Amino acid sequence: MPPFWACCWRAARERPQIHALKDEPEFAIAGLWHAWPGEASSEVFSFTMLTINSDKHPLMNHFHAPGKEKRMIVIVPRAEWDEWLTCRDPERERSFMRPYPSVLMDAEPAPRAPRATAAE
Repeated sequence: MPPFWACCWRAARERPQIHALKDEPEFAIAGLWHAWPGEASSEVFSFTMLTINSDKHPLMNHFHAPGKEKRMIVIVPRAEWDEWLTCRDPERERSFMRPYPSVLMDAEPAPRAPRATAAE
């Protein structure tokens, strides 16, 4: 997965940011999915990304509007990908619900789209 976008509210206004993991070109987000019966013998898939509270996370606590709960996606470290995908123990599954260390993450302002000029 490439870097992800989130909106920072440090300046009391929304500002898109790009987030990535240091020294990791890809990462995994903990998620759940389910296949449902669809029409004509087809399946419909639904999925969700798991999030946790990030009020105390040094980087991710700046996201979401003031007064709103601060949340972050659950990032599964590379060494735990197989374990996450094969885990069937609810207690072990809960242990994945932890903040990814901020020292291993980068964030920078997203590039702004060029402004249209009057001649365009």
